[in-house]
Amino acid sequence: MGILSTHPTKIQGKKIIVSEDKDMRTIPGWLYNPGPNKDIEPKYINEFEADRYHLYQTITGDSTDGYKGCPGAGPIRAALLTV
Repeated sequence: MGILSTHPTKIQGKKIIVSEDKDMRTIPGWLYNPGPNKDIEPKYINEFEADRYHLYQTITGDSTDGYKGCPGAGPIRAALLTV
């Protein structure tokens, strides 16, 4: 999805990823999360925000993906390190 969403010519026109998967926040471009109490409308994630969220997940880990993250680093420390 990342390649199709970010490549300038593979798919013509505006591209929007529709997914409840939070990992999609690591891809720059338009994202719409249709889940309950999620997005009201699509939002644009720029390259800086996508990279920042990727680093945040790397530090905190992701139990769904089986990645433990950095020992002793939780969401507060990750937020401070990814400013």
